[in-house]
Amino acid sequence: MTQFGKNERVKLTVQLTISYYPAIRFYRSDPTPLTDSKWDPDPDNLGIDWEGCPVTKRSTAGFCVLLGRSPISWNSKRQTIVARSSAEAEYISMVVITCEVLWISQFLKELGLKCLDSVIIECGNKETISIAANLVMHEKTKHVEIDCHFVREKQQASHIKHELVPSKEQIVDVVTKVLSVTQAQSYTQAASPRLRGSVERRQDKGSNKVSESFKPKCGLRQGDPLSPFLFLFCMDILSRMLQLREDMKLFQGIKLSRRSPSISHLFFADDAMVFFKACKASCEIVKDILGRFCKISGQQLNFNKSFIKFSPNTSLENQITFKGIFRISQKLVMINSVLVSMVSHVFSSLEVPLSVCAKIDSLLVRFFWAKQGDKGMHWINKDILHRPRRMGGLGIRCLSDLNKAYLMKQVWRMKHNPQLLVSKVYSAKWPFNLDIGRKVSFHGKVLSWGLRGLRRAENRIIEGCAWKIGNGRSVSAGGDKWVNGCVPIFSSNVTLAQARNWKVRDFINQGSGGWKEPLIRQSFSFDCAVAISAMENPNIEEHDFLFWASHPSGNLSIKSAYAFLQLSQGLGEPRHSTVKWKDFYKILWRIPSLPKWKFFLWRISYEGLAVKDQLSRRGIDISLSCEECGDPLESMDHLFRFCELAKQVWMQGLLGLNSEIDDDLSFCEWVSKHIQLFHSMDGIKSTRIIFFRVTLWELWVARNNRVFRNEVMNVWSILDHISSSMELHVRVQSGSLVNLAFLHPPELTNSPPPGFHLASIGYAFSSAPEFTLHIDAAWQKKFKRAGYGWVVADSISRLHIGRGGSSFGSTDSATHAEALACSACLSWASARGFSNIVIFTDSFNLVSMLQGKSLQDIGLKWTIQQLVSKGASFHSCVIYKVDREIIAVAHQKAQCGLHLAISSSDVF
Repeated sequence: MTQFGKNERVKLTVQLTISYYPAIRFYRSDPTPLTDSKWDPDPDNLGIDWEGCPVTKRSTAGFCVLLGRSPISWNSKRQTIVARSSAEAEYISMVVITCEVLWISQFLKELGLKCLDSVIIECGNKETISIAANLVMHEKTKHVEIDCHFVREKQQASHIKHELVPSKEQIVDVVTKVLSVTQAQSYTQAASPRLRGSVERRQDKGSNKVSESFKPKCGLRQGDPLSPFLFLFCMDILSRMLQLREDMKLFQGIKLSRRSPSISHLFFADDAMVFFKACKASCEIVKDILGRFCKISGQQLNFNKSFIKFSPNTSLENQITFKGIFRISQKLVMINSVLVSMVSHVFSSLEVPLSVCAKIDSLLVRFFWAKQGDKGMHWINKDILHRPRRMGGLGIRCLSDLNKAYLMKQVWRMKHNPQLLVSKVYSAKWPFNLDIGRKVSFHGKVLSWGLRGLRRAENRIIEGCAWKIGNGRSVSAGGDKWVNGCVPIFSSNVTLAQARNWKVRDFINQGSGGWKEPLIRQSFSFDCAVAISAMENPNIEEHDFLFWASHPSGNLSIKSAYAFLQLSQGLGEPRHSTVKWKDFYKILWRIPSLPKWKFFLWRISYEGLAVKDQLSRRGIDISLSCEECGDPLESMDHLFRFCELAKQVWMQGLLGLNSEIDDDLSFCEWVSKHIQLFHSMDGIKSTRIIFFRVTLWELWVARNNRVFRNEVMNVWSILDHISSSMELHVRVQSGSLVNLAFLHPPELTNSPPPGFHLASIGYAFSSAPEFTLHIDAAWQKKFKRAGYGWVVADSISRLHIGRGGSSFGSTDSATHAEALACSACLSWASARGFSNIVIFTDSFNLVSMLQGKSLQDIGLKWTIQQLVSKGASFHSCVIYKVDREIIAVAHQKAQCGLHLAISSSDVF
């Protein structure tokens, strides 16, 4: 009940304050971390509400302790005695904050931090400061308890120091007094109920300068020490909004009995239950309230965890109407994030029978296509729905393949974590097949159902694995997958008897660790020889090992395992479309637009729209003529391209497109051509792609209005609808960021600013390098050839001295070429006795991999290790990511190395 009383006190204070904000400040200056050797606290604020209780006449005292200009401790509590004046009440409350700051100071000293000699305590009462500092004022406090004079002793000992602060700057008043709107806003002008930490301009007392407002880089989350403010203040606003609408009779809550009060909502932390009468008006009101609350507070509703439950008295017709809020895109999210995830634990433990998975798949697909209580028409094959999006599907997981992927992930986890108990039990019974890289048959052996599923999953992993070459002793040159995840093809002049016992080590130069390129070109086909030569040099000191070939990092993930299982079933390009899905579907799902437009365009690519010729193919007896122009056949080509209405809409629209051009292309190919064209010219945020999609959508809407509602639309009405849809797109794209834009300001991107993305690989860090080296690489993708170049620049003037070098070789990627250029540069610098160097490169991926923050490319594992080893031989070696223009001279040398195929090195 004590905590409940405190909460009621806070709620009462908030309710009496018409417009309020949490009393928390965040300042521009960086907070002093606990790892520093000095503790520099900001002035601690002290405030009281004299005779705040009308019954006991006791005052309410509050304080806030700031460390590094951020609040670390605060309190608001009723005093134990009655004070005769406000000055006396402030003096009594000083003992509380004095004990608090001294305890914090002692605690930080125990942590090894150096504290200031005295802590500043800000007080808004001048007489109180005089009482604490002047012994002559002792007669005014004779009746005060003796321990309160503890404050005077600590001030005389210089442990604390008092300062007078104006009332308008006393931020603690917000938790001790009922303030007016103007006062509350003046204390926390830029703070909001979402605690985003935007601060007011504040005059710095030391420099007499006004600091600018700033915004923090993160918000509050559940578990944060400040998160109770989120629940106390933000959720109370939502409660008031709901209560106000109910008082206005805009919607009605529920009553347990006729005389009981109505209940419209119940809250628990950030979870909410809203009760209202099941009618359209109530739904719209509640939806508007939630939308306004999200916009004001910055919070977002989690629709994946939101549900609707009807009373048994609600008619089936009304239930179907309210369930209509589940659009196709929302159904897709619900299937993938809720329904499928419910069985993830079982799928990661046991192999579920195919018959059970097939029944669940059928239920999910039926739910996806269902409309208004009907099962709906399944316009696209279930196998296509189960494909990943980049393969032309919708990403609705096939449960049997998902079950296999979960088991594969479980086996992979046990293999790479041998310390786990389950790994020890499994390997003691059956050694891992991944150690030998061969599938093992277990037919005729008595295995439990769980163990049988894991053994099958391990065999499937071996099918998708490839060998990473170390010393090459364990890998058969003609029987194992070791060249880009495939088994290499021998040259026509090599007999099987010769290649039977060849190991990969036979093609490795045991002295230098490189490839024997003449022997490789002689033994393998041209394409395989080029691919082998472009692979990174083996590390003869390491053993060969298996890696997952379907992921660049070599680690198995559920997503990559599922895609591998789908590909192993022979699912290639779409059957209903001749477009290249690798490019088209990648653009389709990446372009920012409404989900319904993406789904609509996806259905077009499979000819999955309910035009009349498609309905006729499915056995529906219907007239095939076009409702608009009377053409004898309404097909997708005619409806969207060759109908008179469509031709005028395309011509009069923003694109000014003649839809009759390229009439030899099918409609799917015509759509794909324009989308890829606009993407290549405008980029991923192409406005023309959006306008193209919207035009297709509005033509379809106009056709349906004419067929089902008998509404006739002309060219200009359709163009008006297109303009409205474009405005909707702009609002959605801007509105998706406006509520939480303070967490992601424009300057905060995934890429650090120029000059700050660096990797230090030396054994020390020096801020004064001797030399600055610029490196770059030029790479030919077709022949996998690369040239490397490096030059020396003055560390102060950044002018090129003119010395450097160039080289050439074979690489598998542009990042590999940059890594070899860096390796050649380090070898060149080491040979000339450099110790403190800085290297400039334009490769973001190379610097990230050297930092160890990004996923390592399995194809560059040995190269990155070699770079780190070479860098450790320097006293200081720092590699920076810079713009391409800075290393233009190194790029010229790399081009010479590539095209002239020569290696050169200047004498320094």
